[in-house]
Amino acid sequence: MKKLLFVSVLFFVLKGYSQDTIVNFLNNKRNIVLKDNASLIQVIIKKDTAVLENLYWAKTRKLKSFGHYLDNKLTTKIGKFEYYDKDGALEIIESYNKKGFRQGKYLSFKNKKKRTIGVYNNGKRNGMWNFYDDNGLKQARIVFKKDEVYKYILWDKDGNKKDEPLIIERKPKFPGGQKAYIRRIRNKLGTIFKNSNLQGKFFVKFDINIVGSIDNVIVFPKIPDVYQKVVENIFYNSPKCIPAISLNRNIKITDTMPITLN
Repeated sequence: MKKLLFVSVLFFVLKGYSQDTIVNFLNNKRNIVLKDNASLIQVIIKKDTAVLENLYWAKTRKLKSFGHYLDNKLTTKIGKFEYYDKDGALEIIESYNKKGFRQGKYLSFKNKKKRTIGVYNNGKRNGMWNFYDDNGLKQARIVFKKDEVYKYILWDKDGNKKDEPLIIERKPKFPGGQKAYIRRIRNKLGTIFKNSNLQGKFFVKFDINIVGSIDNVIVFPKIPDVYQKVVENIFYNSPKCIPAISLNRNIKITDTMPITLN
C-alpha cells in the first residue's frame, strides 16, 4: 500500500500539487474507520485553488474515483470526475461547474461498452441524449429541454423502433405493496427462527429478474446450512413482482434485506 500511495502522491506533486496530503480509511458510507475495516482508501491532496480526492478500493488498491472539490469538506465538486468499478473499468465521466452543478458532456459505460452519452447545462439534462443497452445497441434517444423530455425515439432489443409512452425509470411493483411484501417475508422468517438459538443480524441479498421472480439469493454472514436453505426457499418461492423498468425495458435489480434475530 505504501508503494501505491507513494506513486500516487508523487505523480500529483510532479503535476504541481503541494505536499499537503491526507490519507483516510473509509467504510462504504465514507465514514473514517480503522484500516482493517476499510472498504476504501481516500487520498486527499490540497492545492491553492482546489482539493483533489482519489479513492481506491481497499482490497484491490485499484482506483475507484478521482476529482476536485472547491472546499476542504469535499462538498462542492468542480471540473472533471471519473469513476471506476472494482475491476478497474471506467464507469462514468462527468464534469462540474464552479457552482457544483453538472456541466458539459456526460458519459457512462458498463462492461467497457457505452451506455449513456449526453450533455448537462447547469445541472439539467439538455439537448440530445443517447442510451444504449448491454450489447451496445441503441435503446433510446431523448431530447431534453431543461431536464424535461421534449421528444424521444425508442428501439427494441432487435433494433426496431417502437411507439409507446416513455418510461425512463420505474421501480419494481410488489404484490400488495413493498412494505406488505417485506413484512410477509419477515414474518415467515420470524416463525422459522423463533425457536432457534440464533441471535444478531444477517442480510439477504437477492435479484429481482426481468420477469419479476427472485434469483441469486445470498445470505451473509453465513448461518447454519439448515436455516440458510429455509431462507433461500422463502425468497425463491415469494410471489412474483412486476419487474423494474429502464427506458421501456424490463431490467434486473439487486436488493438487500436486513434480518434481525432477537
